[in-house]
Amino acid sequence: ITLDGVNARNQLTAGEIGRGPYTVSIEAIREFEVVTNSYDVTQGRQAGGALNAVTKAGTNELSGSAFVYHRNDKLASQFDIRGNDRTQDFYNYQWGFSLGGPIIKNKMHFFMAFDRQDAGDPVFITDINSPDDERRLGVKRDTLNKALDIVRRLYGVSDAQQVGQFSRKTVANTIFARIDWQLNNRNKLTIRNNFTDWTNPLSVNDNSNINLAEVYSDFTSRENSILASLRTAINPTTTNELKVQFQHAERAFLPNSQLPLNNIPRGVVRITSPFPTESNPNATQTRTLQFGGQRFTPETNVENQLHLVNTTYLTKGKYQYTFGTDNMFTYLETLLSNEQNGRFFFDNLQDLENFKASRYAREVPLSGSPLVTQSVIDLAAFAQVEFELAKNLQAVFGVRYDVTAFTKAAAYNPILDQELGIRSDNLPSDWNNIQPRLQMTWNVKGKNTDILKFGAGLFSAQPHYYAQVNNI
Repeated sequence: ITLDGVNARNQLTAGEIGRGPYTVSIEAIREFEVVTNSYDVTQGRQAGGALNAVTKAGTNELSGSAFVYHRNDKLASQFDIRGNDRTQDFYNYQWGFSLGGPIIKNKMHFFMAFDRQDAGDPVFITDINSPDDERRLGVKRDTLNKALDIVRRLYGVSDAQQVGQFSRKTVANTIFARIDWQLNNRNKLTIRNNFTDWTNPLSVNDNSNINLAEVYSDFTSRENSILASLRTAINPTTTNELKVQFQHAERAFLPNSQLPLNNIPRGVVRITSPFPTESNPNATQTRTLQFGGQRFTPETNVENQLHLVNTTYLTKGKYQYTFGTDNMFTYLETLLSNEQNGRFFFDNLQDLENFKASRYAREVPLSGSPLVTQSVIDLAAFAQVEFELAKNLQAVFGVRYDVTAFTKAAAYNPILDQELGIRSDNLPSDWNNIQPRLQMTWNVKGKNTDILKFGAGLFSAQPHYYAQVNNI
């Protein structure tokens, strides 16, 4: 995923850098392409397709746009998918604007865009309104009420609402700004900045059958990327483009505000409800109910990345050469508390009321704080030639070389080494990624109506950095 030719990918878990409904305002996008069959050597670090977008720039004419989109709650059904009455709002309100124009005509131009979305949608947590809901959820209302009474009376669960319908409001903001400066007749400088933030409360669930509202966590993310690009016409046949981007991202999974502390243990209890049938009047269903904390939170991640790309384009007669280098230096810092708060398991409600846990489990870091730091170097060099092999037949031959190297080893686990003979303190690196590629494009009869493409080559995909994070 690239934006203006530089990385817009989440290096920890893949996907786009932003975690909200959009990473950049559509008002700031000039064009985009989905690449599924390109063998161009400038495309790298993906084994399949790629998504590339280019942003808008200002012109000599001052122009702008404004938009509002509103989906009113009154336009949505008053009933949920089960036919039950919906008590929480369901709406979307998005608005923004763009503005571009000259700072100095024919020399310096600006463009900016702002986009905001406020959205509300109901969250249903063990919402029982009918016998059909009880059968679907596998729990009777009176059994659920009994469990709630015990955890409130004996385990400190608050009197706040824990089950039913809840209102959730998410907020997304995106601010984009770009300046293009024609320094002279040979050099053009572009500076652009893109900022996004996203707040998504009550959005992170756990894996028990029934999770009380206090188990649900909030998620926030904030990203900023600033790019400087210098395009230089060295001579009539040679052009060079240098791009330097610094990208920063902060992501946080935050415990529910109902909890007294950030990382309290969680309780998991098996609850059984009677569901008699004609063939089995003693039939029951058992579910797990969770209260307290959860396995995933708190968890935070900070990502800093410097991306440097330099590409030279050279034309010699009918041959068009492209060669350059593409390098990323990434630092990641992840607070990983997964499963470290501990969990108590209770076999039934009676054991829960008697403080009689059947077992307790907890993962403990090998040493100190579970803060994982990673530094990764991604290097690449590429070269390619494009020319008309025959009439209406375009040929592209190229080669790309990629390197991925972690600069810090994972933590050493002596028990894993002693018991299984496996060392965890690996320092992953991959230097064996030579990728020759070729592509033929035949414009049948030169009519631009039928295009036949053939391509072959090797591609090296970027690994998931998260694979090393849990090695604590």
